[in-house]
Formats: sequence, structure tokens, C-alpha cells
Amino acid sequence: MTRQNILRRLLLSGAGLIIVTAILFPVAMILYFILDKTGSATPESGIPWTIMIIVMHLLILYAFREATIVNKRNGHLSNVVYIVVGTGLLLFGLLFLIMGVEFLGYHNYYLTTILICFCFSCDIIAAIISFTALFLQPKD
Repeated sequence: MTRQNILRRLLLSGAGLIIVTAILFPVAMILYFILDKTGSATPESGIPWTIMIIVMHLLILYAFREATIVNKRNGHLSNVVYIVVGTGLLLFGLLFLIMGVEFLGYHNYYLTTILICFCFSCDIIAAIISFTALFLQPKD
């Protein structure tokens, strides 16, 4: 298998992980807002942040798409794109980790905690894929 095929498969798997995160995170937040019976949940303030996180993941997905297209045409994408995408995914992964740890203390939110921790693992793996793709892309 050539280096370009490996890179293309890595980029597609990273894009798939981002799609999974963009789908599971709103499901986890909706479950949280539905299951919270204490009255401390504020969907009005949580919905814009949830939408922002989804939009940022869709922008990262667009970067993975562009990297796949450039790779298919035997081109070279700027290293900054891979670094920004990988760093952004690491930051989102740490945000999801903090959220998952916060939900661990509540017995009603086990499914929400599992989904958020799954989003954390998807983002960290996609960040590793992004940094790996940086080294696998063809040199100028």
C-alpha cells in the first residue's frame, strides 16, 4: 500500500470520527436537558454553546475534506492546517473530558457521561490522525 493510500484512509477515518462526534454530542446534551429534574439545567444558555461546538466540528470536518481532496490530486496542503486542526481537536477533547468528569458524580447521567467520553476519545484519536497526516503528506 502506498503512502498516499495510507494518508487518504487516515484522513477519511479522521473525518468519520468527527462526524460521529458531531452527531453524538448534541444527543448527549439533549439527554442531559431532558433527564435533569433538579431545575439547575439551563437549556437557554447551553444551546448556543452546543451549536457552536457542532459548527466548529463541521469546520474541522471541512478541513479533513479539503486535505483528502488535495491528497487525491497529489498536492501538498499547508502544515498549518494540520497543526490548527490537531490542536483544535485536542482542545475540544480536553473540554469533553472535563464535561465527562463533571457528569460522573451524578447517577442519572450515565448515558450522557458515556456519550461525552466517547466524543472525547473520538476527538483525541482524530487529533492524532491529524498530526500523523502532517508527517505522511508528500513533500514539496
